[in-house]
Amino acid sequence: MKNLPSAHEPHVLVIGIDGVRYDTLLAASTPALDRLAASGVLLPVRVHEKNATISGPVWSTVATGVYQDKHMVTANSHHPGELDGFPDFTARLRAARPGLETMVAASWHPLASEVECGPIFSSRGWVPTPDPEDANDAGSWVLADDAVAG
Repeated sequence: MKNLPSAHEPHVLVIGIDGVRYDTLLAASTPALDRLAASGVLLPVRVHEKNATISGPVWSTVATGVYQDKHMVTANSHHPGELDGFPDFTARLRAARPGLETMVAASWHPLASEVECGPIFSSRGWVPTPDPEDANDAGSWVLADDAVAG
């Protein structure tokens, strides 16, 4: 059985919210997110003109720190070989601290699964619905988001 981390060990929680403008997020009632932001950081992701404002390219930029002209993810449907040449931030953390554990929980399959333009995060992770076909409508996205947040 693994030892649980102590309360004194540093932890990092990164939350990404797709499809929500920052000004709209700030105007919404989000008490749990507000509590997290009060003891951390809440920042918008600025989408550069080099990126299409589509989930795959933007998430690939957030994960790797390079724009789509380098990682070559131009849509949600294709995982180019170039993406593998740019480690995501979870891979960089594990390389810097080999004993470190990372976890990705995602409601959008390509973030953590080998489907469409994924996996965008090399640590793969957990997606609440095992089959991407079962998670391809607005109702199932809400259920998946709730499962990840819960």
